[in-house]
Amino acid sequence: MHTEPLYPATSPAPAVPPPLSRGRIAALDTTRGLALLGIMLVNVHYFTDSFGAFYATRPHPSGGGDPSWLDEAAFFICRALCEGKFYPLYSMLFGAGMVLILEKAAREGRRFWAVFLRRLAVLAVIGLCHGFLIWYGDILFVYSILGLGLLLLGPLCSGRVLCIIGGCLIGGGVVLSLGCLSLQSLGGVPPTQPLPEEIAALPPGERMIRGLQYMQGPHHPAWFDIEREAYSEGPFLQTLIVRAVTYAFSIAAGLLMMGPIIGGMFLLGAGMMKLNFWTSGWTHLHRWFLALGAVVGLPAAVGGVLLARSSTGGLANFGLAIAMAFGSLLTVGIAAGVVLWVRSGVLSRVARIIAVPGRMGLTCYLLTSVLMTFVAYHWGLGLWGTFGSAEQVGLCLVVYSVLIVFSHLWLAKFDSGPVEWLWKRLTYLGRPTNTA
Repeated sequence: MHTEPLYPATSPAPAVPPPLSRGRIAALDTTRGLALLGIMLVNVHYFTDSFGAFYATRPHPSGGGDPSWLDEAAFFICRALCEGKFYPLYSMLFGAGMVLILEKAAREGRRFWAVFLRRLAVLAVIGLCHGFLIWYGDILFVYSILGLGLLLLGPLCSGRVLCIIGGCLIGGGVVLSLGCLSLQSLGGVPPTQPLPEEIAALPPGERMIRGLQYMQGPHHPAWFDIEREAYSEGPFLQTLIVRAVTYAFSIAAGLLMMGPIIGGMFLLGAGMMKLNFWTSGWTHLHRWFLALGAVVGLPAAVGGVLLARSSTGGLANFGLAIAMAFGSLLTVGIAAGVVLWVRSGVLSRVARIIAVPGRMGLTCYLLTSVLMTFVAYHWGLGLWGTFGSAEQVGLCLVVYSVLIVFSHLWLAKFDSGPVEWLWKRLTYLGRPTNTA
């Protein structure tokens, strides 16, 4: 079984975070906790602004007027260092978790195929509820579909083979992303025209459905107006319709554009877990991966964002695509860096605090959506569309602090998060298990 002490014995154990459950892997929990923050720094743009925010190449000003240097810095950091880097990292962790389930099933004499299929089915239901009822940017349903490939290959292939197949899929995904955005760059952003008057006068949900043939995507100004009205004003039914249509776009993008990269990261994470990437050994390769991310992945990400900022139309979108497409190299570098950090014992108190929400990552992922939509949507504070780029980062730090405190209090009494507990109960049909 893949287990290790939480942190090196030479590091003093801080009193703030609760003790880790027996059998937990320190590097996995810390990486998951860091990935939660990175994903939040990306998703906050879509929690508090339009789905078309992906096409933005300039920051939103905080407090009106022109963007401040804080807005510029926040926007650049989120685009260059977070966009397209942390959802692949979370995908790697999903693949690593599959190996733990496989080992647990083998020890207990369970049929892995049945266990993992139920796990994916439950995840699909959770994802659909999340996407339709809370926030359209859900990735869990996409995970449940792409996880079928992990189910087929994970138990049959060695760690090296899984890494090779995963690397090929990631490479294919990069080519696909660049190819699609290159075609879009040649044609530029399609011209927009206003919606017909009889459609423009409809409530936002009906306007969304009947206006799709005219808008042809979230870049259209009318799409932004529909989202603003639905999310900041409601009512619930109109918001539900708009969210459902946007969720369909999100699923399609997740499967078509990001599918190969996510699937490849699943296999890469599973292969690396089989090769003890997160547990022991590999120190020289960790350093090599960290260097690869710093020397290749980071410059590509920064260069892509700079290209987007200095260009317009399709070429700007192509710059964003470069930043995201080569983000996988930076992702692996981040994963290796976290493992080296945890093993070193340097700033172990910080690593332990980050690991706390990482121990209940699914609960915190869903809770993030609840808290963010409470701030932005009509059923809460109704502040959708009012945040500048620096304020978005500040909001993330506040929400992440809430997650840390909540996770600390919850794990002081329970072994796992509430959604994780439900996921396990339904996966194992109510039978007790210690599987992560």
